Amino acid sequence: MLPPQTLSGTDKQLPLVLICDEAYPLKEYLTRPYPQRNLDHNNKVFNEKLSRAGKSVECAFRILCAKWRILNKPTETNVKHARLTIKTACLLHNIIMSKDIYACSAAISTHPPRPHLVHLTQKLCVRVPTSGFHCSPRCHCNCTL
Repeated sequence: MLPPQTLSGTDKQLPLVLICDEAYPLKEYLTRPYPQRNLDHNNKVFNEKLSRAGKSVECAFRILCAKWRILNKPTETNVKHARLTIKTACLLHNIIMSKDIYACSAAISTHPPRPHLVHLTQKLCVRVPTSGFHCSPRCHCNCTL
């Protein structure tokens, strides 16, 4: 798959692996938890940390899919273009996060339009630190200006 990478702050080379569950076979490029029977303390700790890492990956992928809906459906392209699409979505996601702009999973307002409110029907919330405007990931996007 990918070549080993140096662990930050050390000279150790570690392989890049995919995190999976117990249903997957043991492979060099897969990391899965130890079977639940007869675990010693170190194996339990490993399983807990692997589970947390897997949840972080799932959360990040859900955020990415929410922002770039093209990732929610099967792709009708070749592998090269699919990889490029995913890399581009990750790159754009990182740029947006670094600029403090992000998609919001808010519901569209059912209130009648009012002149002092901005109705964000595209579900895009922009956090602008200097203006004091803040939109959390679970916001209701009728943001008073």
